[in-house]
Amino acid sequence: MRAIHIISIWKFTYRVDERQGEMSVERSTTRLQNIISLLVIVLLVAQTFLLVLVLFDLKAYKQLLLSSAGSSQADPVELLVGTQAPNFHLSDEKGATLSLADFAGSPILLVFTSHECRYCQEMYPALKQFVEIESDIQVFTLSVNSIDENNEFQKEFNLIGHGNLHILSATPEIFEEYSIIGTPTFVAIDGKGVIVGTGSVGTLKQIVELTNEIR
Repeated sequence: MRAIHIISIWKFTYRVDERQGEMSVERSTTRLQNIISLLVIVLLVAQTFLLVLVLFDLKAYKQLLLSSAGSSQADPVELLVGTQAPNFHLSDEKGATLSLADFAGSPILLVFTSHECRYCQEMYPALKQFVEIESDIQVFTLSVNSIDENNEFQKEFNLIGHGNLHILSATPEIFEEYSIIGTPTFVAIDGKGVIVGTGSVGTLKQIVELTNEIR
């Protein structure tokens, strides 16, 4: 009986120890899971913080680029305002050679353009309106296109029959001489041949405002 009692006590003790061991393992597992969860939360917070820093730095860098571009990359053609307009001799859509000197004393609007330029194509209807209402201003479009291409362009945008509109075949050298870096670019020249205004505009109102000083 004593042996049986001892065995029973041993079995009970073993079960208690086993249960305590299981509970200890469970507690260790729970503790480990809690630690892992805490680490994951810390990592997520750190990742979010780093992402905010990166986005802030990118925004600041973008603002720096924009401010730098605005202060140091002004349109070069603007530097020509107040100077004598460079003369040229170019062929118009009829094959005749024209120059600025031929129109001395008249207000002139040069429109540097490209027939393939989407912004230019959107601007042409406004230019057509301007030519029709401002017959005293001589308007020259200058593009690096052939006479045949200019004739097709003239027909496509219905720019035929305007005595004050001249569609010229320009050269890259003329674009460089006027410091043109993009199209469309407008250059307003007064009757004395002095450049009084420049800009990249696209509406009738903008064109009219640009040419206020040469009327």
